[in-house]
Formats: sequence, C-alpha cells, structure tokens
Amino acid sequence: MALINTSVPNLIQGVSQQPDATRFAGQCEEQENALSSVADGLKKRPNTRHIARLLTTAIDSNSFVHFINRSDSEKYVVIHDGYCLKVFNITTGAEATINGATGGYTPATGNYLDSLSPIDSLKALTIGDSTFLLNNKISVAPKTTTTTPLEKDGVVFVKQGDYDKNYRVDAQVTDADGTAAGVTAPTMPEFIVEIERYLHSSSQSGGGGRTTTNNYRWRVASVQVTAAGSNITGAVNINVTSNKAIYTNPNLDVNISNGSVISVTVVNAGSFEGITNTDDNVVSGSGRSRYTSEINNGYRTPTTAHTVSGGSVGSDATFFAVKNSGSGSSANTNSSTIALGLKTQMDGAASSTLGGGWNGAFATAIHNAGDSNVYLTLTDQTKDFSLTTRDDLSNTGLSAAYKEIDSLSSLPASNKDGFRIKIRGDAELSADDYYVKFSTNSNAAYGQGVYAETVGFGIVSGYEASTMPHVIVNNAVNSFVIREGRYADRLAGDDNSNPLPSFVGQSIDNLFFFKNRLGFLSQENIIMSESGFGILNEQGEMEYNFGRTSVTTLLDSDPIDISVSSSRVTNLKSAKGFQENLVMFSENGQFVLKGGDVLTPKTVSVTPITNFSFEDQVDPLPLGSYLYFPFTRGAFTGMREFTVNASNDTYEAAEVTEHVPAYIPKNIIDMAGTTSEDMIVLLSGDEKGSLYIYNYFWNNNQKVLSAWSKFSFTGEIRGIEFIDSTLYAVIVDAASTETNLVEMPLESGLTDAAGYVTHLDMRVASTVSNGSSTITLPYTPADNSVEVYTTDGLKLNATNSGATVTLAQAVTADTTVFTGIPYTMKYTFSEQLFKAKAGNGTSPSNAAKLLIRNGSIYFDKTAFFKVKVTPKFRDTYENVFTPDVVGSTTIGTLNLDSGFYRFPVLTKAQDTAITIENGSALPSNFQSAEFESFVHSRSNRYG
Repeated sequence: MALINTSVPNLIQGVSQQPDATRFAGQCEEQENALSSVADGLKKRPNTRHIARLLTTAIDSNSFVHFINRSDSEKYVVIHDGYCLKVFNITTGAEATINGATGGYTPATGNYLDSLSPIDSLKALTIGDSTFLLNNKISVAPKTTTTTPLEKDGVVFVKQGDYDKNYRVDAQVTDADGTAAGVTAPTMPEFIVEIERYLHSSSQSGGGGRTTTNNYRWRVASVQVTAAGSNITGAVNINVTSNKAIYTNPNLDVNISNGSVISVTVVNAGSFEGITNTDDNVVSGSGRSRYTSEINNGYRTPTTAHTVSGGSVGSDATFFAVKNSGSGSSANTNSSTIALGLKTQMDGAASSTLGGGWNGAFATAIHNAGDSNVYLTLTDQTKDFSLTTRDDLSNTGLSAAYKEIDSLSSLPASNKDGFRIKIRGDAELSADDYYVKFSTNSNAAYGQGVYAETVGFGIVSGYEASTMPHVIVNNAVNSFVIREGRYADRLAGDDNSNPLPSFVGQSIDNLFFFKNRLGFLSQENIIMSESGFGILNEQGEMEYNFGRTSVTTLLDSDPIDISVSSSRVTNLKSAKGFQENLVMFSENGQFVLKGGDVLTPKTVSVTPITNFSFEDQVDPLPLGSYLYFPFTRGAFTGMREFTVNASNDTYEAAEVTEHVPAYIPKNIIDMAGTTSEDMIVLLSGDEKGSLYIYNYFWNNNQKVLSAWSKFSFTGEIRGIEFIDSTLYAVIVDAASTETNLVEMPLESGLTDAAGYVTHLDMRVASTVSNGSSTITLPYTPADNSVEVYTTDGLKLNATNSGATVTLAQAVTADTTVFTGIPYTMKYTFSEQLFKAKAGNGTSPSNAAKLLIRNGSIYFDKTAFFKVKVTPKFRDTYENVFTPDVVGSTTIGTLNLDSGFYRFPVLTKAQDTAITIENGSALPSNFQSAEFESFVHSRSNRYG
C-alpha cells in the first residue's frame, strides 16, 4: 500500500454542487462566512460594523430601501415601510429632514407614494441631487385641463393700397359648433320700388292736355333685416351700396335656418330717376324737368316692405358687409389710412343699443396707429365667426387671419401680442399642421415681432404630475424635499402631430437614465425625455419634457418614443446602459436600443438580440464590461453574465451558476456589486438572513475565479448597496424590535489598528472607564449573545441584558473594547478522490482505494480555527489550532501565526466530511491544503 500526497492548491474556488469527481481543485462542499480573495486566500469574512439604530421598530419584508451615494461626504438611505418615508445619513446615522421637518413624510391615502407593499410597487433612480420615485401600480392620467382655447380674435390687414378701390370685410357669427346659424344664404327678390306718377300736361303742342304714365325706380341706399320671431335682439343695419349706384338684384346674404318669415324694409329712400315712359310719346324738353321736379316733391309713397318666405334667422346670426372706397386722393393709397377707414366703418354701425362694432357683435375694432391692421374681437366668446375679405385688386389688396391660414408668410409682419393661429400643413410635402403665437418686440401690445411655434388650441395639455414619478431632492446636508415631478405640458402641435407620450393611460414599469435622457418603460414602449431632460420654466426650474418642442422640424434633442417589435407579447421590465447601447429586458427576451454616435429620434432603433429568462424583481447589474442578471430555475435562482463578443459583435449570456444550480434561493429582491473587489451580492426574499456572494476574477480574457459562497447573519436584511468596497445593509434583529444600519468593509488587506480584524457582527467600539464594568450598546441584541474583546484580542467574560453589557470583572484602566455578536466561519472540503493520470490531465480511478492518513492546512496571520472530521455514521472529532504557547505567550497579547497545521484523519476518503471552522472573533486566513493518503491499487492506468 503506497503512501501518496495530494494537494489542494487553493481554497478560494467556492461551492460546487457538481459530483466530486468533476469538481475543480479548490471547490468545496460548503463555504459560509468565508470570503474568497485572490490576494488573501480564504479568510473569515469581514464583520459588520454598527452605524446607527435607525428605527425603534422593525420594518417588515414589504419595505422599500434605496441608497443614495451623492458624494464622499454625503450618503443616504431612503426607507419606505408602507406608512412613512424617511431618509438617513449612512455615515452618521442621523435622520434627514424632509420638507423641513424630521419624522419622515407620510403620504396621504391615495397619494402616489402611498403603498402598503413598497418593495413590490416602488422603484428609484438617483440622478445628481434628485431621486425619482416610481410607483409602477399607478396609471398615468391625462390632465383634465386643456390648452387655452383660441381667442375669438381676428385680424384684417391691408396688403396693398390703391386709388378708388373698394375693400370689403365679411364676417358671419355662428354658434360655437357652426351649425346654429349661417346654414344658407338665399337670393332675395329684387329690391326695386316701382313708383307710378300720373301727370296731366296742358302745355304740350297740339292743344289739349294728355295723361302720361311714367315709371321710376327707387335708389336703394340701405335696408333693415328683422327676424319675424325674437331670434335677433335689435336691428341690424347693412350698407349694401354706395351713392349713385342702382342695384336691380343686390342678392343680400341673410342667414336662414328654420322656415320662419323675414321682413325686409327700406330704411333710406335716396332719390328718383326716370327710367321709362309707357306711352308712345316721350316726355322731353322743359316738360321732363317739370316732371322730375314734381316727382322729387313726392306725390305718392313708395312701397316700403317686402316679405320673403323660406327661413328664419338662426340664433344670433349676423352678416356684415363693409366697404371703404378711395376717392382718388393720394392719402387713400396708404394702407394704414385704408385700415383706419375700415375700422371707422366697422364701428359706424353702432347706433343700436348693443354698442361695439357692427352693432355689438364685435367689440370696438382696434387700429394701432401707423400699421395696416384692424383687430376684431367677438363680443360673445362662446360664439364663433367666419372672416373673409374682398377687394377690387383681384382680392390681393386685403387679407384676413382667424383660426387658421395656409402659410406663415400670409400673416402680417406686425400683429397683436399673443395672437395665435393654426398654419395648415401641406400634404404633398408631408407637413403637419402647426400653431404659432405672435410676440411683439419689447412686449408691446401691438407692433413688430416674431411668430413662434406653440401648442394647439383647446386640447389636453399634458398629464397629471400626481400620477407621474415623484422626486426627492437633496437641497442641503441632511435635508430633502419631496414633491411631484415637474413635467412640461405639451409645447407644440396637437394630438396628430405631437400626441401625448405612450405611457399616458397606462402604468410606467421602470425608469432609467441613458445619454443624458430620463427614460421610462411602459409595456412594450421605451420613452425618453428631451435631451438634457427638458426646459426651464419661468421660475428657472427644470421641467421634464416628453413631447416635441416643434412639429415643423424634428430636432436631434427631441424626445424619443419607440416600441419593440416582437412576435410575442413583450412587457419591458428593465433597461441599462451597456457599452454605448441601451439593453432592455423583458421576462423572456433582451433588446438593444442603438442610436449612432448621437442618440436622436432620427437614428434610434430597437433590435431583439437574445431570449434569456429574466427575474424582473431586481434590475440587471452592470459591472465592468459585463451585465449580470438573475433568472428563476424552479425553487432556485441562476445568474447570467451578459456581454458582447468582440470578435463577431454578438451578445452572449454565459451562466455563472451552472455548478451551483440549486444553491441560491429564488425570489431575489436585491442585488449589489463592486468592481473594486470583483464581487456580487444577492439577497433572496426567501432567505433574508443570508447573502449569497459571487467572487470573480479575470486574468486578461480568462476567468480564473468564479466562486459562490454564503454570508449568514443574526437578523434579517431589508436592503443592501455597495459604495466603493463597503457593503451597507439595513438589518432588523431576530426579535424584530428595531431597524439598524450596518457596514461591512470588504477591501483586500483589511485590518484594524491592531493589525487584524476582530470578527464581531454589529460591532461597536467603546471605552470602558477605569473601575467600570458596564457597556451600553446603541442597539438591542436579540438575546444574551454578545461578546467583548479588547483591541489586543483578549476576550472579556461578559453577559448582556438587552442593550446593557456587564463585564464579569471591572477594568483596572481605561480600556477600549469591541462589542458585538460572534459568527462562525465554515469551509467543508470536497471529497478527496484518487485521480490517476489520463492524457495531459487526471481523472478518478475505480481501481484504487484511498485512506486518508492526515491533512495539512497552510495559513497566514491566523489566531484560531478548528478542523472537524466527521466520517459517515461516526462521531465528529475536532482539532483546534491556537498560536499560544504555554510559558511563552504573554496574556493580553494576540499572536498571529503563519505556517501549516497538520491534523489526523485516519479514515476512508469516501463519505468523510472535513470542515474548517472559526467561531471566535479572531482572524484566520488559509492558502492551501494537502492530504497524505494510503492508496491500494489493483492496477495501474496506462495512457
């Protein structure tokens, strides 16, 4: 029987659940509270140090925890326990004020931040001093308010003046829907008043007198239109002609709707003119003048009323026709003078009791001295009106603008400040309708200025900030303000050219930050804000903008709203910036958003890349050049390492839990990592008293360390976060009576001032005064479990009752001590197998039996550990290492030894568990191990 020596070159490869025959050297059966370090080897994990008791009650497992790393001097933790939200400084443990007061912020019932299970509904994203708090159970509601309706203002502007030309403005008032008036404009009968005059003349040649009948037509100067019913209040004067004109068929436009009677009455008679003589003899010479004189004196009253059937005047319907004729003087060619003349005639019909222009339908018209415009404002803003113009310059000398117009160039260069109008788009040019608002120079009421794009009239203005992510802002040291987020209303366009973001009407599932844009995920949609987040309001505050700022031009800085394309139902759950792209995760697939060198709405695209399952309760974790994300495997959790293959530019996601498929519990609720120590930490909701640790190390492009292990604690952890090399945790004690904040430094080479670490969880340092035997802890341990060590490593006998710790003996000098809760490190070797050469490697051999004689563990700077050997069906026996030597070690000092420790085994390798343990507060660091064994081989392997 041969005596052989086999080596375990390192002890840092972590747990493996593979068969012992296929495990790598250094992989183990169990590793608890032991940290794998490339620099230090296998060592007892660092202890947690108590920072502060945050709450005297224990937050439950539904609580939400978020850490804020603002700067080296300001770090905070946000806690929402389902009732109240509080913020604490994680350096000092002091509670920060919220909205100027301590005690936290309690959301009102129904408030956006009101949630009985915040861990399921809340997500947070910190950008600078602002932390966005998202409730993914709340649907975003559109605002009940609308943009400002269009003012019932019109502008008439003279574009060209000329001699002796007529300029006409037509306006027709209707109800707001345009249907109550202005239905039809029938042709009226000829307004010709026939005048008959019988004359007897005795002065004509030939003797006796003759009777002659002459017909005359009345010159119609104006008429009055009055409804038969009471639809119109007051009279409406319509000026239809200038002097010396004869209208045989004036075709007056009168609004008709319901079939009642309209009365038309001659108002001003004007003068006579002889037209025809029905007799064969024509009156001529002096006789004609006499007839004319007699007619002008008037012997018979003309017909004054004509009744027209076929309709009634609609409610408040009016029609106006105004003319302004140049008289040939040069002054009348001036466009401003013509505009002033139009204004005068518009207001000239104000003789009725209604007042205002055109008998009260419009307010008094405005003409700004020196410009060519006349401004009209409808008196009753609940009504509407049409506005058109005609002129003797082929309709090119006069124009009007109201509600909408064909092009921006058709608007006057000067206008009223705040005047708004719609510009109709050109379908051939694929141009949308857009809206402009006029702003005068120097904020004058009227004058020169510019037309700037604005939002449409009377449309939903935006979405309710009360249903959008809220913001908690760090405005000073230990001071925060919670408020609704400031989200810009729609700035341009309408529902067609600039619809509300796709998240309106549904919930936002997650939020992210990418290339200077705030982003939201909502079902299959990715919505990203305007570059730089948005615009500054009048108070200088940032308003986050998710709508276009212009619909005439697609700007590079405009928001992005795009959906993924997939044959399956896709609900995006998370997004992370990764290697210049944005990677989105759904439950069963991954997508990448690309946008070129500059991310713009023109260059953005979304492409499906991989189809891996994803546990969406936590976000993926970007570390270095990799992206780590968990997935559910039955009752356990796996984790993938996502990256881009540099050789073929494809995405890959290798599993890093293949060798521990049933090790990590499912329901991962938090995940943190650090590139400083190449470490990832997972917290499972099914095992809240433990953290699962993944240590990795890359050497060039080869991963030389991929180790899983577990840290266990007294109490339950509610949230974790790495800041640099320190892991912070919010923990509640086992009795669930209080909530504490702790830190765990994990940097390589970590030591206390004494040159080593005293391994006590919830450790606090305190000074016991000379003659005293009492220590008061800043927290309450769950039971009588605390231990007390001097900084030199001497354990002091002590008991505790709650937060009060009593030493068995009073100290004789001021003594600095560490007080905390002990924890046990465990490392169980894999089964030692005899492996014979097989080619360039080795593999287990069934031809040999292995009997382990002893083992040796190589250690460094170690003060204590045990080696337990447990053969199957036999008792465990222990071997204890201590560096103390009787007669040479000084009491009160701690020796740290380096070397190897040999321990007996003396049993079969099969079914024998060999475990290293350290339950003390003293340090232990291990590099490697070897075993001496007897081998009985029936044959030797060849080849």
